[in-house]
Amino acid sequence: MYDKGGVTHQRATIVARPTVSAFGQPVSPADPEASLRAELLGQIVAAQFDLEDALAELERSGAPTDALRSSLQSLGDLQRQIGVASPAALLTLRGEIAASASTGRAIAQQSRIAASSDSADDQLAATSARTRATIQRIGEDLFERRVLDSYLQFDSEVEERAYRQREAERQEYIRRELAKGTPEGARNAAAATVAQLDDARDHGADRSPAFDSMYGAAVNARDEQIAAMAPTEERALAPSQSQSPQPSATNAELDEIAAIFKSAGVLPPPAEPAEQGNHGLANVAVERGGNNTGRSA
Repeated sequence: MYDKGGVTHQRATIVARPTVSAFGQPVSPADPEASLRAELLGQIVAAQFDLEDALAELERSGAPTDALRSSLQSLGDLQRQIGVASPAALLTLRGEIAASASTGRAIAQQSRIAASSDSADDQLAATSARTRATIQRIGEDLFERRVLDSYLQFDSEVEERAYRQREAERQEYIRRELAKGTPEGARNAAAATVAQLDDARDHGADRSPAFDSMYGAAVNARDEQIAAMAPTEERALAPSQSQSPQPSATNAELDEIAAIFKSAGVLPPPAEPAEQGNHGLANVAVERGGNNTGRSA
């Protein structure tokens, strides 16, 4: 209502009424099934959003997308049917739409899990490559350039011979594990490198200006490798729990395993004279998840 020239005028209210649906079809001014159509359409659109998000994730990772595209096409077909279906047909479609929407969401979730697993595998490969490069670099300083040797101190020749024997065993073990090119080999090589640095520190190597950076790099490489391997090992462990027990190892197999662990430092070496001190290969401790970064007093 407004006043113009002393005369009061009242505006007419214009109400817009849609003549076509969102699907381009004529609509009745009072569609008795409008609420049901909107409900079914909402279910389909929500499932389509989930599928499209998952599709984008898979395309970025290069994973297969056929299942997602097929599900999207099925939902699109149902979406088009909603706009033209009769009331009776809508009731029939209701169960089919609910099932298709539920299946679409399940496919989207499974695809996300698959993409996440692929990403974890890629991360493990990258971490393993970094670990090998770090351990190779530290190994060159330890075993070739021998940057810590001038700081080592021994109470006797016997003690020094025992140390050099442990050093040679670890060097060979590290070489073999790195040559495998596997995540497990990278982890084992890193653990043995930390053990060698622990052993050298116990004989005065920590007086070297280079020791702290070498030790920190080796510990970080070991711990990052263990952390990166955890998801993969958990996935591998799940199916094995339902398998039948395997036959016990033979004595020869046990001896071979013991020899491997000894070279890694997991088991103590044969007893040596008391004056050599407690610096055996038991210090390696290829422990899952253990930091062992602290220094002994």
